[in-house]
Amino acid sequence: NQNELAYYDKYWDSIRIERSSLDEKFEEGRVEGREEGREEGREEGRVEGEQMTKLKIAKDLMKAGVSIDIIANTTGLTTEQIKSIK
Repeated sequence: NQNELAYYDKYWDSIRIERSSLDEKFEEGRVEGREEGREEGREEGRVEGEQMTKLKIAKDLMKAGVSIDIIANTTGLTTEQIKSIK
């Protein structure tokens, strides 16, 4: 009958709306996840770059005959890290 058809149509309309809302939330989460991943990657790259710079400076200072203690104080590297540089 007409009432049952109307109820059936409303039911499927609500399902479509809910599905659309879930799709939107899923896409928002995906975009947010990508942005967070990119930012984490950038941060890791910055940290790695800073570490490489410190190691290069330490290596150059060692070649110049600067003591390990001064190199450690200057670069923030540990004496073990400095001793491992070749």
